[in-house]
Amino acid sequence: PRSPADEAGLRPGDLLIDFGGVPIGGADDLVRLLTDRAIGVATPVRVLRHGAPRRLIVVPRESA
Repeated sequence: PRSPADEAGLRPGDLLIDFGGVPIGGADDLVRLLTDRAIGVATPVRVLRHGAPRRLIVVPRESA
């Protein structure tokens, strides 16, 4: 609740397939993209939800 993912509309079971236009093959790919430059920047992401692609906007922030 109230996480950047939740605020962007991501749901349990969504499969992240790209972050800012960069394909995501696994968690390590996403971690590499979440740099200081990404914090606070509205970034488009694509997910698969029940097999259908969706585009959302997420604003990463530093973890507490």
